[in-house]
Amino acid sequence: KPDPPEGILRHVSYFLHPGQAPGPGSFYSISLCGIREAGAKLGLTPSETMIFCLEHGIWPSRFKSNRGTFSNKDQITLLRGKVAIIGCGGLGGYVGLILARLGIGALVVCDGDVFAESNLNRQAFCREDRIGTYKASGAREALQAVASHLEVRAVPEFAVTTTRPGILNDCHAVVDCLDDISARRMVEQAAHAANIPFIHGAIAGLEGFALISLPPKARTDISASSTGSAVSDLYGSDDIPAEGRAEYRLGVSSPTPVAVAVLQTLLTLRFLTGKPLNPGLLHIDLAIPEIELLHR
Repeated sequence: KPDPPEGILRHVSYFLHPGQAPGPGSFYSISLCGIREAGAKLGLTPSETMIFCLEHGIWPSRFKSNRGTFSNKDQITLLRGKVAIIGCGGLGGYVGLILARLGIGALVVCDGDVFAESNLNRQAFCREDRIGTYKASGAREALQAVASHLEVRAVPEFAVTTTRPGILNDCHAVVDCLDDISARRMVEQAAHAANIPFIHGAIAGLEGFALISLPPKARTDISASSTGSAVSDLYGSDDIPAEGRAEYRLGVSSPTPVAVAVLQTLLTLRFLTGKPLNPGLLHIDLAIPEIELLHR
């Protein structure tokens, strides 16, 4: 077995557990109680303590099943990451939950809407006792119950021109979980102005789309016919009235936001951990089911 690092962690050796899997080689993991003890001795936050442990080859027990899929460096990158989720309904709820469970360090959750009874069929944070309360506040409560180390800033406002700059401060990416084309376009512009990627998702019925829109400085795939805006390229420059949107006719059932949120989260993770990115559009049709990559 590997020897635990010397120094402060010897005081929490009771909380260290040797392991052989998953991932290559043997390692130690440390429990939540151990993280709290070590943090108290080191004067660090829980996230900082987990990063300290990972730097010494010790995996927080809550993340050890990520080992093998993610390296120590990847997990540290996630814990240091900050992502804005714009919209806390169907897509936003599942994006937030997946990122929280994977180990993102900070989230900004923005939504000016309140939960309605019709949200119960598909929105992860909607409960009967939360009907009429702000979606952003419900998201923060639920996410911190899953991951106590997670810093969550709830913004119970719509992402309009006056609020966008502050929402994206220090963020590494923004995930679009909106249902309005003009709002998506504004948030994409704000993301590109902040030089961070915009991860788009859209759902209707049993179908959905996901793609990553990199800021112009980071892109090599903008053609002469492209506007540089994924939203405008996909939907045009004109606003679409509510009755003209696919979700108005088809509704949205429970599986669709889960599936598209997974795709959005994977695109976010690939960007944060420096993995290669494909600029194409991911289209998922759960009625078949089928996933295909469409070139923009």
